[in-house]
Amino acid sequence: MAESESLITLKKSSLKGTLTLPPSKSHTLRACLFASMAEGRSIIENYLHSPDTFAMIKALRQLGAKIDVSDDKLVVDGGLKAEKALQIDAQNSGQVLRFVGAVAAHLDVPVTITGDLSLQTRRPCVPLIEGLLQLGAKASHTNGHAPITVQGPLKPAKVRLNGQDSQPVSALMIAACLLKGTTEIEVIEAGERPWLRLTLSWLKRMGVAFDDCGNDRFRIHGREKLSSFTYKVPGDLSTLAFPLAIALLTESELVIEGVDLQDEQGDKVIVEILQKMGAMFDLLPHAIRVTGPQELAGIEVDVNDCIDALPILAVVGAFAKGKTRLFNGAIARYKESDRILSIAQELEKLGAALVQTPCGLTISQSELCGTNLLAHEDHRVAMALSVAALSTSGKSTLQGASCVKKSYPEFFSELKRLGGQVT
Repeated sequence: MAESESLITLKKSSLKGTLTLPPSKSHTLRACLFASMAEGRSIIENYLHSPDTFAMIKALRQLGAKIDVSDDKLVVDGGLKAEKALQIDAQNSGQVLRFVGAVAAHLDVPVTITGDLSLQTRRPCVPLIEGLLQLGAKASHTNGHAPITVQGPLKPAKVRLNGQDSQPVSALMIAACLLKGTTEIEVIEAGERPWLRLTLSWLKRMGVAFDDCGNDRFRIHGREKLSSFTYKVPGDLSTLAFPLAIALLTESELVIEGVDLQDEQGDKVIVEILQKMGAMFDLLPHAIRVTGPQELAGIEVDVNDCIDALPILAVVGAFAKGKTRLFNGAIARYKESDRILSIAQELEKLGAALVQTPCGLTISQSELCGTNLLAHEDHRVAMALSVAALSTSGKSTLQGASCVKKSYPEFFSELKRLGGQVT
């Protein structure tokens, strides 16, 4: 998105037509990483064109992978090697910071990974560093955040770490793939478990044996060598929530394509959550048809298994009869923004009646009216607020809207194509 589109004006709209979900960010980043760890040439089709993807590509090139980029695919010749100390910029990507940080600890040279202000102040790194130390690496953090520095070698061991944020756990699972022997990972206070299942699905795809021992304990049986592959990235089910919500809250008729509810992405649970609120969908092969507006009722939602959906569920809650309680989402305070605080502040500007808790929100049905909003440099907050603005009387402006390029670069152009009043 062009910088000039950072300020967006939105008015109540009706949308009609067909859209295709953007490719999954989480699958794209994992595919890039595993292709770079594998021997031989891998091909990744339908990848997400995101700043996070390009930060991952740049980091993996520094670690020795050869990656050819074209509009429709990535061609990756794997191989991790480095002859001198490296400085890597993860930009705004927690996955690049944690995943590359763990894999880089296989190298015998020091690798320092830094990032933007969010990574240096918000995204915790202590669990990752503690895990790498238990695997024999040299590893350090800066006040609990980036920059981090790691250096190998790694060796199989028993590891115990806090897993409220799933990314450090996934990072160690991925690094363990290249270790000769068995690594046992015990997760304390495990959260965001669907993302761990997504990582384990990639281990299975790569032929890496593992045991799910129950009670959040896993044994990873390393292979030392991974084989190349060809992979087409599926649609992003974390992004699915936004067009679903737009159609439900406005006089719209949308067909959303690229929806594979058999995929391991945990955020597909948004369909079930909205159905419990009273939503009705036509579930088609790899697509969903939804017509609105529909009358929804507030419910209680444990958001830990779909933490990225917290902002949009808060928006939906403002339109649903009664009260909607979102709980067990404390980790949402440590994402690109404090998502509980960010969405609460902006919804209150719109007129929503809500109460914050340390781990969530309670939102009452409210009469909203357009106003000036801030995206808080958070793509999911920006898209959630856009849904609210398109469903609300009056005009709204959204400052910082360009951050949506992180997961849905065409978000605003798609809204306009489908009839949204977006300027």
